[in-house]
Formats: sequence, C-alpha cells, structure tokens
Amino acid sequence: MLARMDIQKQEMDNRLEEVKYELEKVLRRECKLDVRLAEVCLHVFVATNDLRLYEYYVRKNNDLELNLMKAATTNGPNNINSAKASDSDTTESVNKSTVR
Repeated sequence: MLARMDIQKQEMDNRLEEVKYELEKVLRRECKLDVRLAEVCLHVFVATNDLRLYEYYVRKNNDLELNLMKAATTNGPNNINSAKASDSDTTESVNKSTVR
C-alpha cells in the first residue's frame, strides 16, 4: 500500500512538473506576443504620423497651387511675369551678396 502511494505521489510530481513546464512555455509565448504587439503598435503609430504629415504637405501644396492659379486668373499674365522678374531680382541680389 505504501509503495502504491509512493508511485502515485511520483506520478503527481511528474505531472506537476509537466504543468509547470507548460505554464512557463505559455508565459514565454505571451511575453513574446506582448513584445511583438508593442512593435506593431509602434509601426502603426509611426505610419499614421507619416501619413498625417504627408497629407499635411499635400494640402499645403494644393493650397499653394490654388493660390497661384487664382493670382494668375485674377491679375492676368502680367502679374506672373512681374513675380518671375522679382524672383530673378531677388536671386541676383542674393548671389551678389554671397560673392562679397
């Protein structure tokens, strides 16, 4: 009877070790998944911010193009030519100041 109880105790100890091992495996997997989830969340955050920044610059570029088109249609080609001339004057003055 005592031998039988020792065998049952040994079987229960073995089963306990198996359960502990399985628990450790599950906890390690959970930890790896938490790390992976954090990485994915970080990538999503970065991608979302990059997309917002891209949308901002596209909007600004579109606004600039619309303003240029409005100026061209409102003031005619003379305004565009004078704007180009003032740009070239500014460029020349900058070039002269950097040469000195």
